[in-house]
Amino acid sequence: MVRRYEWAHPGELVHVDVKRLARIVRVGHRIHGNRSVRVHGAGWEYVHVAVDDHSRVAYTEVLADQPGRSAEAFLSRTVRWFAQRGTVVTRARFPRAAQ
Repeated sequence: MVRRYEWAHPGELVHVDVKRLARIVRVGHRIHGNRSVRVHGAGWEYVHVAVDDHSRVAYTEVLADQPGRSAEAFLSRTVRWFAQRGTVVTRARFPRAAQ
């Protein structure tokens, strides 16, 4: 049995997370079949996600990095985005650091 919960009002809890995605420059060996052709230095992009626990409304941005300043600026824009829609964010929850 799946137990679901939600906070009583929008904005009471917003979950924030970051997902690292590989940047794809061109098609790979699965498409063209040639494993000898390599792409070096394509890098990463980071999807920052904030989801309201009550309504499940989400705000996302794709950013070039994930350190503290980028995450802090993302949270600031998230709070502003929710406020423009009439929701006051009172609490944000971040994932625990990987150990």
